[in-house]
Amino acid sequence: MVEIDKAKLTEVIGRLDSDKPPTKKWACEYLGIRYNTTRLAKLIDEHIDDVARRARLRRKKRGTSATEAEVKHILEAYILGESVATISEDNFRPTEFIKHVLRDCGLPRRQAGYAYTNPEMVPEESLKQAYAKGDLVYSTRYDQPAEVNYMTKSDKVHGLVYSIWLCKEKMFAMQPWYELADLQQLKEKYNLTIRSDTWND
Repeated sequence: MVEIDKAKLTEVIGRLDSDKPPTKKWACEYLGIRYNTTRLAKLIDEHIDDVARRARLRRKKRGTSATEAEVKHILEAYILGESVATISEDNFRPTEFIKHVLRDCGLPRRQAGYAYTNPEMVPEESLKQAYAKGDLVYSTRYDQPAEVNYMTKSDKVHGLVYSIWLCKEKMFAMQPWYELADLQQLKEKYNLTIRSDTWND
């Protein structure tokens, strides 16, 4: 079944409700479905109901603090590659609320202007030197979560250097400790169910 673009459906509803509405045949073609007025009407009714339901849930949550279950879901989704906008929709919370949770938890944000040669500095509260095999970390140089494989050496210039398994690239890499943010504490505190093979490609 063809997945209907919600933005297009919202546009169709607005245009059909205008003073000079287009034909329903146009609406079906624009949505990429066969001409079927019954199905079109059903899609419109379901979308209107869904928008109303989401608005009602957002109003209900407005002014309330994040529950532990919400924080767990937000952290897991973001670490696994979901966008802030998608997480906002899924949790019926504003995007600024999601960003606030990420900041409060000390989770490094993905870089909009990511550059391998110029990684972001790890927040001081997320820095840690000693990692064990299997610990969850965030590599700022590769801008993605990783699992610690083992400590390779103690370098005179860089200090402790680790072999890590990159969750997105599915490969090993070498990283000094100061380019890794500790996610293991968050994983244990919120019982995050994250492994290197659960990353969203």
